Amino acid sequence: MSPFVKLSFWVVGVIGALGVLAGCSPSTPQIIQDFTRLTYLVDPGSTLPKETLSVFIQVENKDGLEDLEKLYILNDKDEVYWTLEPGLWQRRDKGTEIWIGSNFLTSPLGEIPRGEYRILLQSKSGDRARTKFFLDSPKLADYQKLLPQVLVDGDGVTIVNPPVSYELWLASSDGQPVYTYRSPGESRILKQTFLPTPDVQQRARQLTLHRFEDRLGVSLILGPYPIAP
Repeated sequence: MSPFVKLSFWVVGVIGALGVLAGCSPSTPQIIQDFTRLTYLVDPGSTLPKETLSVFIQVENKDGLEDLEKLYILNDKDEVYWTLEPGLWQRRDKGTEIWIGSNFLTSPLGEIPRGEYRILLQSKSGDRARTKFFLDSPKLADYQKLLPQVLVDGDGVTIVNPPVSYELWLASSDGQPVYTYRSPGESRILKQTFLPTPDVQQRARQLTLHRFEDRLGVSLILGPYPIAP
């Protein structure tokens, strides 16, 4: 056999082997888009509001979600970071979209650092996808004077300094959602208004005020506050 023929067979064989290897090589994960939000939490039992961070990313990976190993969220300037693994991150499906991440990330500094963050998504093979986001929400000290107050009594609830619109989340004694009342900014709401049916009246034992400040890109959560039967 001619050396050139042998070489041709060798080249074809190598290319074929590379094709097989390429077909079996791990898929690199992809970050399609991200969602971030700062939340101010006001617990009735505490005089100091807390800041928490929500970070979710829409992901794609041809090897499946089970091939994703770690999600890193890092602020290099302030040396604050979080590491999420499959047992720790939350999954949210929106149609065909798959989102993973976490609500209520807290900082050892107390306040969530502002500035630039990096997001790294790592597969089991070590391949990574990367993206960045910038957090420029107002400092809690600057926003605190705008916080409403929630006063619950036997007949209803009074909102001091109410937002222009907000929601009351009604839940059972063990925290299970019961009903959501959407308010156009009322300062006084009677029980029969936010507890509109006998079933809701029987099951709801606590309420939480929620407001999303679209202009500032932050959420406000006050509560939960107990409701008397």
